[in-house]
Amino acid sequence: MIAWFGGLAGPLGSAWWRRAMADRRKVATDHDHSCCPAHKSCQVCRRGLACLFCNSLIAFAFDDPARLRRVAGSLEAAKAAVQERQS
Repeated sequence: MIAWFGGLAGPLGSAWWRRAMADRRKVATDHDHSCCPAHKSCQVCRRGLACLFCNSLIAFAFDDPARLRRVAGSLEAAKAAVQERQS
């Protein structure tokens, strides 16, 4: 599968992806958990490769892109508020 994806950048970006690819134990096969259980996957539900951190993040968000967008929005707002207080 790694050869199939050709070392393309994962969700965290190319620098992080290169480091993860150097140690393949840090790379996971991301799949739709509604199709197969946690440690199994099939050709239908495989979405690609992700570092373990991104794969865990996707799983903890229950494979819900809207939830991830809400979390990202909250984080961006909180970081902006901290920067505002610091200036």
